[in-house]
Amino acid sequence: MIELLINKFKGYVCVELKGNTPERFFNLANARGIHIWDIRKVDDSSSFYVSVKDVYRLKSITKKTKMKIRIRERYGLPFFLFCNRKRKMLFMGLLTGWVIVYVMSLYVWNISFEGNRAHTDDELTKFVERLGIKEGIKQSSIEPEEIEKAIRNEFFDITWASVEVSGTMLRIHVRENSNYKLDNELEDDEEQPGDIISTRNATVMSIVTRSGTPLVKEGELVKVGDKLIDGKYTLYGDDLSVIAEHFVKADGDIVGKVIYDINETIAREYEHKCYTGNEYIVKNIGYDSRQCELVLPWEVKKYKLYDTITTGERIKLGDDFYLPVYIGETVYKEYEVKQEKYTDEELEKLANEKIEYILKKLEKNTIQILDNSVKIENGGEYCKISGQITVLEYIGSFGGTYE
Repeated sequence: MIELLINKFKGYVCVELKGNTPERFFNLANARGIHIWDIRKVDDSSSFYVSVKDVYRLKSITKKTKMKIRIRERYGLPFFLFCNRKRKMLFMGLLTGWVIVYVMSLYVWNISFEGNRAHTDDELTKFVERLGIKEGIKQSSIEPEEIEKAIRNEFFDITWASVEVSGTMLRIHVRENSNYKLDNELEDDEEQPGDIISTRNATVMSIVTRSGTPLVKEGELVKVGDKLIDGKYTLYGDDLSVIAEHFVKADGDIVGKVIYDINETIAREYEHKCYTGNEYIVKNIGYDSRQCELVLPWEVKKYKLYDTITTGERIKLGDDFYLPVYIGETVYKEYEVKQEKYTDEELEKLANEKIEYILKKLEKNTIQILDNSVKIENGGEYCKISGQITVLEYIGSFGGTYE
């Protein structure tokens, strides 16, 4: 492959050889170090390839061997330049394109993050933008050590960071201490005393207290925001005066019976989007994520209703050489809106699917579903879903800290 590229750059020719002593010809050429390749026998002649500089050295060999040579084809850059020597605009365009690509290569056009789990790409992108690092920044103005230091100082759970520029891409590798945030949150929670409050209107079914003072008993009704376990211990003297107060983080499990009222309706008549099959495609080109349409979609004006689907991607040369140019297309798809009605069977199916969805949603946060009295009333212009679902679930949540 490398040899072919070198030959393309320097130029080479396809030579036709005629005579009675081709073997002697090739032996003399080999003895003089002339590189000949791809030799083929064609009827009473032979053909082979040789570089431009060596083709002139073959003249003395042809005289000795009384062979005749004729150049059939010419290949490579020198011949291309000679054939297009009068096309000045072509070379100006090539030179201008090369200059543009070279100038673009001096900047960063894509920023990627690797190794981050606790922190999203958007979070890290916003932080580095505050440092002045964003797409379009000159590579020479990037100081990797300063960026690495700033990332470690801002995000304490990031223990290692590495910044490298590859092509027009800025790669930021980070390594997180997955235990750091969890451990510190546990320490903070343990140091902050507080209460457990109710998250639901419910009837208390059971309460298990591990720390703090329980304020409710089994069978009591509680509302959202009621204090269930107090994180404050109060010591009283014989005269009922307060001697001391001790604060802890309240902890315990409170199970309550919660009743959910279900009241949903599904309209029999609905709008159905029906595509006509007519669509119009417009090519887009853009710079720095801003795209414009190459051709104004006059045909789209004929559509009363249509959906727009736009796709595009940034141009890149190789894996890491991104350019700030986007190419894509926009598809305009015409549709009509038709008024249709569900049948009784379809309405009942939709209602059952709705109830199943509600139950699955409740099952994620509940201990047990005690009763389901939801009913479906199918008739008229609406299908009604009404009733109650009674469940057992944990109703206590840490509700704040004491100052």
